[in-house]
Parts: sequence; C-alpha cells; structure tokens
Amino acid sequence: MRLSIIIPTYNKHISDMIRCLDSVYDTAYQDFEVLIIDDGSEVSYQVELDQLETRYERLMVLHKTHAGVSAARNFGVQKAQGDYILFVDADDVVTKQFWRDVWKIAEDRTLQADIVYGLVDDGRTDGVSVRDSPEQLDGEGKKELYRHFFALGCSAFWTRDGHVGRGPVARMIRKKLVFMCLFDEKLAHGEDVIWNLELLRRDPSVVVIRHIWYQVIGDPRSATRGYHADFIERLRAYLSVLKSYEQPGMERDYHQRLFEALGEIGRTYFLSPQNPLPWNEKVKEFNKMSYSYPFNGLLENDAAPIRGILPLFDAGRGRHRCIKLH
Repeated sequence: MRLSIIIPTYNKHISDMIRCLDSVYDTAYQDFEVLIIDDGSEVSYQVELDQLETRYERLMVLHKTHAGVSAARNFGVQKAQGDYILFVDADDVVTKQFWRDVWKIAEDRTLQADIVYGLVDDGRTDGVSVRDSPEQLDGEGKKELYRHFFALGCSAFWTRDGHVGRGPVARMIRKKLVFMCLFDEKLAHGEDVIWNLELLRRDPSVVVIRHIWYQVIGDPRSATRGYHADFIERLRAYLSVLKSYEQPGMERDYHQRLFEALGEIGRTYFLSPQNPLPWNEKVKEFNKMSYSYPFNGLLENDAAPIRGILPLFDAGRGRHRCIKLH
C-alpha cells in the first residue's frame, strides 16, 4: 500500500517543517512518498525547502504560484503516485500510533476501505489507543459522521481523548476518490468541511480507527479564524454552499451552524482589536448583519433569539461546546 503524504506550506518557519517531517519519517515503513507543495513562498524559504530533498528520502518539493491552500492541496493530488492520500499541515505532526496502524492496514487484506479515519488531538497526548478495533461504518454510521461534519454537534466522533476532525488531516483516502472530490478553490472559509461532506456524498466504504493519529502543534485557528476585513463575506459564501449539503431532517443542524457562525463573527471580527470601528458602530453593523442572509433564517424560523448569541463570545477560550436550540 503506497501512501502519498501531501504537505502544503506558505512562508512557514523551516524548523516547523523539519519537526513535521521528522514525525513523518519516524517509522520503518518505507512505502510512502512526501510531496511538499510550496504555495509561492518567499525565495529564502523556497531555498530552505529545496535543501530538505537531500535530507529526507522519497521527498519532493514542488513550487507553484500562490493561490491558497486548497489549490496547493489539489496540485499535490495531481502529482501524487500513491494508492492513498494523507494530508498533513506543515506545523503539526503525525504520531507513532499512526504508523503502527499503517502497518496493520497494509498487512490486513480484509480491510478494504475508501477512507480510513483516525483521530486528532490538540498535542496533549502521545498517540495512545482509545479503542483497539477498526470500526466499519454502516449506512447509519456514515449518516452520523456526515452530520458530525455538517454541524459538529455532540456525536460519537467527538470524545475527550480525540475527535474526527473537520479538516483534511488524520485520514487516508483512496486517490481515485480524492480525484473526484478536489477542494473548492473559490471558498476562502470552510472549504475543508465542504470537502468532507462531498467525500461522504459519494457513499465510500469507511473505516474509523479510534487512535490518535495527528497532533495539532500550531494554532488551529490561525489560518481560518484570524481577522480579515472580508471575514463576513467569506463566512457567508461558505454557509451558502453548506446549505446545499443539508439533508432531510437536518434543518436544525443548519440553524445550529448559523447560530455558531454569528458567535464566530462576533468573536473573530467585531471583537477583534484589529477591527477599527468604534464600539457603537460595531453593535450597529452586527445587528444589521444578523438580519441579512443567511442569518435571517434564524429569525424567520424562530430557531434562536439574537440575544442568545452573546454568551458565545467567550466560548473560544475552551473546547467546542454543544449548544442546543429549542
């Protein structure tokens, strides 16, 4: 089983990339290749990346014009030669447990899956086992996983020890399936969620291994939740696409996502110290935005009062919280 490990990068610290690569190469397993996709970084960083090819075997550094992380990942998929694709972010690491499971998957001829999911944690554990046996998901299990990606509610895929992430990491995906489900390069927010949903729409065979495969070392919110002047429009575009993935019986899940998005906008955009608006203008703009599409769906369906958004402003300090609408 040949594995293609794709690592997109853009102007990172070379020490982060080396830490990431050291975790990737900390195995006796040999049947893999590593593709670093440089998304148009500064020349000095490009030179540092090129030098890594002499340090690590089966490593290729590819440079392209800057077009965003989705375009970089898609470019890597086009160049990959493996049977399965694994995405890794340049400032994170894979665990030793991941490689133990790769050995077992490669040796187990009965384990045939289009997608094998592992778990993500926030860097506090050493990749120890949560549950020993791989779990083949049936139709109901895949529906629950779809809903987990759609709204990230309280599900069996979110535990104290680790979770199936909404990003592209900690999963091995058959290359032919990834070719059919490339990342939407037009979306600047939430493209990972849409990609995960599109994969499951293809009704793949799915296995979940409840072991920690991946540790987030960098700030998991640095790329997606930092202050951007067009943050509201980015989020609005994502939510509009997400609506098209709503399945029967998931109306409340979409309302839940709208509800959480308002809190995200409040924390990340309006309460950001980088936002130059005076406080009274922030309140005015927030209220105006709350009554615009798609957020007005909350009011029209009486899903949640706008005043209920305020407690969400302090939710960013801890783990994801389950918020139920009544």
